[in-house]
Amino acid sequence: MIDKGEFGYQAVNVTAQRGDPKSLLAWFERMIRTLREAPEIGSGSTTHIDVPVPPGVLTHRADGPTGTMVFVHNLGTDDVEVDLSSLEPEADLPIDVLADRGYGELGKLGAVKVAGHGYRWIRLCRGSAW
Repeated sequence: MIDKGEFGYQAVNVTAQRGDPKSLLAWFERMIRTLREAPEIGSGSTTHIDVPVPPGVLTHRADGPTGTMVFVHNLGTDDVEVDLSSLEPEADLPIDVLADRGYGELGKLGAVKVAGHGYRWIRLCRGSAW
């Protein structure tokens, strides 16, 4: 156990992490809540989305009885835009469910911005089972 310095248990502990919205603990708590609210991630079918993307960007989707989620992961260092307008007919009201930062309202599904090393999980629609 580290008992001194900036990484000692007096500075890095659950109580301190709970008070910091940017902590790793807070991120994991958001991730767990998101996974519970999006059962299509664990029970739906996952497929690659075939749209032109910049190098280092992965796009895929999860479709299930509870709805459809789209995932955009930027593994590169540069900010990018991914054109998801081909998915617009499937989108009831696309919203960010989880993202590495605030990107603003999506509105119509079109060019989606993602920061370097960023990610966006976007709900396209809710299914009838929800």
